[in-house]
Amino acid sequence: MDTGMAVGVTADIEGGHDLILTGAKDGITKFNLETGEHKYVTKLWAEDEGPEKVRRSVTKSGWLTQH
Repeated sequence: MDTGMAVGVTADIEGGHDLILTGAKDGITKFNLETGEHKYVTKLWAEDEGPEKVRRSVTKSGWLTQH
C-alpha cells in the first residue's frame, strides 16, 4: 500500500476499521485505509516554522502528550 509519505510505525485505532495511526516524519496522522488520506493528529512543527522549531512529543502506553 502506498501511504504517500514515509511512515515509521502504525497502530490500530479501536473501533476504526478503516483508520490507523501512523508515525510520519513530521507528526502523527490518522491514515484512512480506503481513501489513502492523512489527517494530522499532531505535527512536530508548525508549517510556517519548519523543522528547526521541533516540538517535543511523548507517547506512553498509547497516549500522546506535547511538551
